[in-house]
Amino acid sequence: MRHAPWLLGALGLIAVLFAYWGITTVAGRRMFDEMAGMISMAAGVFGVIGIVSGEVWCLVRLRS
Repeated sequence: MRHAPWLLGALGLIAVLFAYWGITTVAGRRMFDEMAGMISMAAGVFGVIGIVSGEVWCLVRLRS
């Protein structure tokens, strides 16, 4: 449980990078064409939530 916030942040970063690839590159847009980018956008939103949650979790643990 000690590394959970860092793992959450790392997974969030991976999701944001996936979203960036899916939205901005030709190969990414072609891969998710039928969903009109919804998968990439959802990955980006959940990635940002994961990064912020991990950071808040780290700050709360440091203060206590």
